Amino acid sequence: MQRIVKSPYFWSRTHDHDIASDLMAETFAAALSGVGRYDPAKGLPRQWLYGIARNQLKRLWRSNRVASNARRRLEVQTPPTADTGWEEIEAADAGLDAGRLAEALCRLPARSREAVQLRIIEQLEYGEIAERLGCKPVTARSLVFRGLRRLRDEFDPPLHEEDTP
Repeated sequence: MQRIVKSPYFWSRTHDHDIASDLMAETFAAALSGVGRYDPAKGLPRQWLYGIARNQLKRLWRSNRVASNARRRLEVQTPPTADTGWEEIEAADAGLDAGRLAEALCRLPARSREAVQLRIIEQLEYGEIAERLGCKPVTARSLVFRGLRRLRDEFDPPLHEEDTP
């Protein structure tokens, strides 16, 4: 029986269990072979691992783009798949201002910031977040919601009446 490896990071970006499992395996293989290059001064181990994961994902996108360009040049018609349309996603990912996001996170109240990081970065369930923060799951959910709402408002401020078309 084949066991499917759960990877919310890769699954949310590929929507394909096989590709997500392969990317996760490649990420950990790269991490194990490069563990000597890890520098704690540059960030937490989790951040280093996510950097490797992001590079693995970009490598996949580039190889898919090369194949798509070749099919287009050869005028080979292929049906749309989960492998197509990544250019827009990669462009949006590249446009993310990590420094601005880090600053915005720092402006959140400490408990909301920690709740958001546990939910979004570590992808924990609300019950697990509540255990870590020493609160009830409904409180954890509220902290995450309020933190995400403040981040959203900072990056995408609500329209005022004079701004509407």
